[in-house]
Amino acid sequence: MLTRILLDTCTIRHFLSNAGPQIEQIDISSAIPRLWKYRFSIADGALAELFEQLPNLPEKFTKWHCKLGELDRLLDPKWPIFVGGRELSAIAGFQTDLGIDLRNSQIYHQSIWKLLRDSQSMGQIMAGIEYTDASGKRKKLPIDPAHIKSTLDNERQT
Repeated sequence: MLTRILLDTCTIRHFLSNAGPQIEQIDISSAIPRLWKYRFSIADGALAELFEQLPNLPEKFTKWHCKLGELDRLLDPKWPIFVGGRELSAIAGFQTDLGIDLRNSQIYHQSIWKLLRDSQSMGQIMAGIEYTDASGKRKKLPIDPAHIKSTLDNERQT
């Protein structure tokens, strides 16, 4: 049986800012034989934290981007960012009235992670990304800083 470990907002915030215990303290090479039954993903709620912490200065962007590379080594390539909310509830079998499309959700979350991981500048990230959904349809994924900020403000108040 596989166990999925979701990295939450605090974990991501601490990792990016070098505050507190660090994910990179896990020696991936020596831990692989013990970690084979685990899959690490970023909780979808923590995704906004990644975007909020985007640095505006090029020298800080490079450091931030390197941190994402370190994080990428640990993440499940199939689900680098895992669903939350109603989708997670449906996967767990708690919400039976919700039809979910796991394949499209997976493609969407992989695309967001690819955008963050592979972009070499803020301009590339802010330009968003185009991806192909499970039916072959091209979709544009724009980045909206105002929406991200309001999502985080809402999350922090609840």
